[in-house]
Amino acid sequence: MQFIIQNWSWLLTLVVFSVVALIAISMLITQKLEERHKQEFEQEFGEFGDSLKPVPVEEE
Repeated sequence: MQFIIQNWSWLLTLVVFSVVALIAISMLITQKLEERHKQEFEQEFGEFGDSLKPVPVEEE
């Protein structure tokens, strides 16, 4: 019985580490895709990029 419990604990540990690794990999992929989309947007709409930034309001 002790051997079965130890095997299940190793399996559970492996599953937890696998899920954490998959989450980290998906976050890295998402970050790279966002950077790529941002660069493509800036290349295509570079002239409009400045107009999308908020303009500071001058108080009189």
